[in-house]
Amino acid sequence: MSLRLRLIIALLTFLAGVSVVAVWTVRRRHVNPRPVVEPALQKTEPSALVYVLDSNNGETEAQILLVDAERGSIVRRFPVGYNPAMALAPDGRRLYVEETTGGAHRLSVLDAATGENLRSVNDPLRMMYKVIPQAPSAAVSADGRWLYVQKYTYTKGAEDAVYWLETFDMERGVFLPETVPLPKGGVGLIVPSGRSRELLAIPASSREVRLLKLAESGALESSAVFKLPPDLAMSAPARFRPDGVVDACYLRDGQMLFVTRFGRLFKIDSGGRVLAESALWDSEGGDWINVDGATVSPDGGRLFVAIDGPALVNHQTREVLERARGEVAVVETGTLKRLGTIETSRPVRALEMSRDGSRLYALDWKAGKLSVIDAATARELRSIGGLGRTPSLLIAAPMRP
Repeated sequence: MSLRLRLIIALLTFLAGVSVVAVWTVRRRHVNPRPVVEPALQKTEPSALVYVLDSNNGETEAQILLVDAERGSIVRRFPVGYNPAMALAPDGRRLYVEETTGGAHRLSVLDAATGENLRSVNDPLRMMYKVIPQAPSAAVSADGRWLYVQKYTYTKGAEDAVYWLETFDMERGVFLPETVPLPKGGVGLIVPSGRSRELLAIPASSREVRLLKLAESGALESSAVFKLPPDLAMSAPARFRPDGVVDACYLRDGQMLFVTRFGRLFKIDSGGRVLAESALWDSEGGDWINVDGATVSPDGGRLFVAIDGPALVNHQTREVLERARGEVAVVETGTLKRLGTIETSRPVRALEMSRDGSRLYALDWKAGKLSVIDAATARELRSIGGLGRTPSLLIAAPMRP
């Protein structure tokens, strides 16, 4: 065999080997693709992300914003329809959105990392609100399996409205066949417990609290009703609005914590027995407070209560004076004693805490700004604007979506 022929054979053999390696490498990369993550999310700590619902002053097109609270920037915008409501899966991977588009009511399941709509189902007779929601109309169970959604219908007007609760199965992507009737006027809060298919249903303007246990079909299996203590003697402004529950939560030991609109605090066991109570206002003075939200630290040791104006009333003219600033009361959950006050640069109308307990997020929907507070030092770190026309609800992300 000539030298020239040997060189040609060697070259062809080498090229064939390179081709095999190249093909194998390409196939390997195709089988194990590298996840695509936006640079802004790659550099953001999971605890720094917070979702903000902007109803856009009641317009037909609204939005949900994912905000990087540490950098003061908007990471992503989720365009949504009219009268939106939102809930987040416990692991932060799915965002559940109720919305109305072109007269059709829908429940959509979004991929929180990409914004992709993974599933959308009919959501007839869902709860609606005027301009901004006062509280979430849907809540996710602690195990992430169920989404509880309040519904209603009426024939003449609000006086004959009928309310009920439906359960959405997140694994199968369908609403369960049975429903749970709710009291007249519906409920202002839905608070899932740590147990499967168990939740609190709390009317917006009543002291009756219902502890509901649901069957696998979505029907009511059992219920218990208990009443919170009656109002203390209130000053004049109390006569203009009912002092209903504005926020509630479960503590780690299974006890329940309730916050009323005028700053009453109650800690109650599962049997409805009051373990502790206190008030954040002076019943003998002229000052009063209006509570718009509360949140509990991850360890359950501290309660943060957003105190919003109006704060003072001229009893001669009954003129309500607005607060120029805001404050957050810090309360120890064991005794319900007030530990101190965090002052904010603007009124607070919604409150949320980061999942690691390091940051407190205070929202002023009138100004469209979010205040970021260092929970350890009680110092306001920054104010984030550009959150739309009427941002109203917050959800802290438990992890990077």
